[in-house]
Amino acid sequence: MKKILFILTHLLSIAQFSTIEEIVIIGNKTTLDNTILNYVQHNIGDTINVTQAIDEQLNLYETGLFYDVTILPASKYIIFVSEKPKILPKPRFDKHDILGWSYGASILFNNIQGENKKLQVGALTGKTVLYDLKYSNPLLSNTKDSLTVHVYKKYFMNIEEDYSLDRIGFYTSLNFANNIKNHNF
Repeated sequence: MKKILFILTHLLSIAQFSTIEEIVIIGNKTTLDNTILNYVQHNIGDTINVTQAIDEQLNLYETGLFYDVTILPASKYIIFVSEKPKILPKPRFDKHDILGWSYGASILFNNIQGENKKLQVGALTGKTVLYDLKYSNPLLSNTKDSLTVHVYKKYFMNIEEDYSLDRIGFYTSLNFANNIKNHNF
């Protein structure tokens, strides 16, 4: 056990002071290299920062484009990705505390044009009826801001069922790139 800890510590200390000579991305068939590199702060010629590499790995995973992301920080900075499919069907369930259950499905069009753009189309039926369309682009190319647009139509009966409620909604958010997370406009 001590030998393994010594080897790991030694490898991390070597990686900590190595200079990146090449960045290699493996496993992306749909996602563009530039899309992946937008979430990586290391560049060729930089000294490797292992903590930053771990953060980059997490950021890439949180895009929702990949099942798994592994970064091997060395002089050849290797990024392994395992992509999710471009089209993901998903079941949907919703329980209103008073009215009851609704069920349906949605289809997520993931990784549009090889970038981290998403379009989700869905429907619910049952105690409430919902049709919705949601588009998101978490990293606008010129400004590094993000955009989300969600349009929906919801229809449900009240508990006495003597009148119905019909709601049409439009929700949008634009996040500006700054040091404050979740800064919406």
